[in-house]
Amino acid sequence: MSMAAPNPVSSFAVDEVVGLRRSRWARLIDFVRHQPLGTIGMVMVGIVTVAGIGADLIAPYDPTSNDF
Repeated sequence: MSMAAPNPVSSFAVDEVVGLRRSRWARLIDFVRHQPLGTIGMVMVGIVTVAGIGADLIAPYDPTSNDF
């Protein structure tokens, strides 16, 4: 007697096959629920990107000047 492995098809692929149209928010929530490490990675990349873009606001002083 053999048992078949579960089918690892994500709901994204099922939506494309069935032809259902889901909102972007529903797909985002589905991704967050099924891929928590991917979500954490995206948040970390977003934080680093925002810090890089706003670096002048975070540290407005010249890094090469010395004030003894």
